[in-house]
Amino acid sequence: MNNKKFITENIVLNAFGYTQNNRGYYDYSNSYFDEDIELKVGNSYHAMGFNIIIKEITNEFVMLEVLKSDYDVSKKDYVYKFYQNITLKDFNHTYIEKYSYSSGRDDYFVIDSAEFSIMLKESKIIKITHTVNSLNTSLQQINSLLDINRSYFQLLDELEVLIFRGTDEKYLTYMTKANDYNKLQEVTAIKNNLELIQTIIDLIKEYNNYNIDLILNCYHYSRINHQEYLVLNQYLEAITNDYIFRDFPYLNELEKLYNELKRKKFIDQMESFKLNYQIFKLYKYSKFYFKGEHIVNDLLNRLSKNLDIKSDEAALVYCEIAEYYKLIYKRKKALECYKLAKEYSIKAGNKKQGAYYIAEYLRLLNVFPEHLKGEVDLKSLINEFNEYMDIIVSAASYKPLKVDEIEFSESFIRYFPAVMNEVENKIKELGDLHHPYQRFELIKEAYAKRNINWKTPKEMNPHVKFD
Repeated sequence: MNNKKFITENIVLNAFGYTQNNRGYYDYSNSYFDEDIELKVGNSYHAMGFNIIIKEITNEFVMLEVLKSDYDVSKKDYVYKFYQNITLKDFNHTYIEKYSYSSGRDDYFVIDSAEFSIMLKESKIIKITHTVNSLNTSLQQINSLLDINRSYFQLLDELEVLIFRGTDEKYLTYMTKANDYNKLQEVTAIKNNLELIQTIIDLIKEYNNYNIDLILNCYHYSRINHQEYLVLNQYLEAITNDYIFRDFPYLNELEKLYNELKRKKFIDQMESFKLNYQIFKLYKYSKFYFKGEHIVNDLLNRLSKNLDIKSDEAALVYCEIAEYYKLIYKRKKALECYKLAKEYSIKAGNKKQGAYYIAEYLRLLNVFPEHLKGEVDLKSLINEFNEYMDIIVSAASYKPLKVDEIEFSESFIRYFPAVMNEVENKIKELGDLHHPYQRFELIKEAYAKRNINWKTPKEMNPHVKFD
C-alpha cells in the first residue's frame, strides 16, 4: 500500500488471541488477551511464548521482529530466540501462531487450541483522548462564564444559551437598555469568546460521535478490550447519570459488548455490575423499556452476590429497579424492591431515606385492589420511623389515580411486552402525536386482540386530564 497517510497517529498495533486447554468433559481453561500497543519503535508485547518488538515505522508500513522463547534447563528460564520478521502494510490479521488439536471424544478427551494474531488497527480511543484533552483545555479558558465542573453533556445546554446571549439582537438590545453593568460585562465576555464557545460545542458533539463510533466498531468486530471499556465507561457514566439520551439508539450493540467483556473476563465483577447498571438505566429511560427485564434480572443476580457495593448505593439501585417494575406492571416485585431499598438505607445509617423508600412502598400499595393489599402493620412502621412519622402517615393516606384491576392479572402482565412492542411499531407507522391518549387507545386495541378488556387511565379517571 503506497499511501503516505496510511500510518497516522490514530494507528496502533493490536495483539489478539486466546488459549484453550481442555483435558476432559469438565476440566477446561480459557484465557483471552486483546491489547493495543502504541506505535513506537522499541515497544513490545509478550504472549504465548512470543516477544513482539516494533523495529521500524514508516508512512507505508510497520516492521516487527518476532522472538520465540525456548526453555533453558540450566538457567531454568525462558530465552527468546529470533523467529521471524513481519511487515504490516494494511489492517488485515497476521497470525503468529494458530493451532487446534483433538484426540477425539473418548475417556482421554483432549482439545487444545490457540490463536495469536497481530494487526494494525485504527484506534478510536486515541481520537477520543485527543478530543477530551482539547475540550478540557478550551473549557478552562471560559471558566469565568460557567461552572465547568460538570459533565460535557450538562454543559452543552448552557453553552447554547451563551451563544444565544452573545448573538441574539433582541437580547443584546434589551441588555443595553437595562444598563446592568454586570450583565453587560458578561455579554462582552461572551462576544469575545463566541468562536471558542462554538468550538467547545462542536467538540462535545464530536466526543459523543467518537464514542458511538467506538461502540459500533467494537460491535462490528465482536471485540472490545479493557482499554476501550475504560474509555467507553466514562462516556456511559455521563449519559446515564445526566439522562441525556432518553432513547439511546444502540442498546443492542452495547449489550453484545457487555456480554463479550464478561465472557472473556476483561472486566471484574464490580466493573461488570457497573456496566450492567448503566445499560439498565439506558433501558429504563428508553421507549423500549419493556424489553429490558433480562438486564434487570442480571442486575438483581449481581446484587445478591454480596459484591463490595456500599449500602446506600445498593438502596438506590433497588429503588430504581422498583420504579422499573412499576413501568412493566410487576407491582408486587416493585414492593419487594422498595422494602430492600429501605433495609439497605437503614444499614447505611440513613433512616430518613429509608422512610422515603417505605413511603414509596405505601403509595404503591394504595394502588392495589383491597383484596390484593394484604396486611400492613402501620403502627409498627410509625414506631420504627418515629422521628419521620409525618412521611409515613402522609404516604399511607395517599389517594392514587384509579387503575383497572385487570392490570394485576397474570395474563395482562405476561402480554405487556408484546403489546408495547406492537404499539411502538404502530406509532412508528402512524407518527408519534406525543400525547398519552394515542398510546392509551393503541394499548387498549392491542389487549383487545388478546381478549383482554383493559380500561385506560382516562376511562378510570374521566375527570383527569393526562396531557
